[in-house]
Amino acid sequence: MLVAVFIATRHIVAIRLQNAARSIIDDLEERAAFEESTAAELAYSRGTILRIGMRDYRRKALEYMVAEGVIGCNADGKYYLKVRRIPRTEN
Repeated sequence: MLVAVFIATRHIVAIRLQNAARSIIDDLEERAAFEESTAAELAYSRGTILRIGMRDYRRKALEYMVAEGVIGCNADGKYYLKVRRIPRTEN
């Protein structure tokens, strides 16, 4: 029983990280941040002293995507997409 709870919570965290990653990519695409010169500042990239409410996974997802090279960070601390999504075509 305890193992099932552990696996379920890990699965839920993974889903939340995926959703956070999608929202970050959508945010950067809306701001047209595709190069270092057009990089955008993301409010959730900085930590907060007081955390109220549910956990926000966007900061952790942002760290993962920077480490994997999907998102870049310039010297000013602004972020941009290094890898663009390929538009899906429906057949």
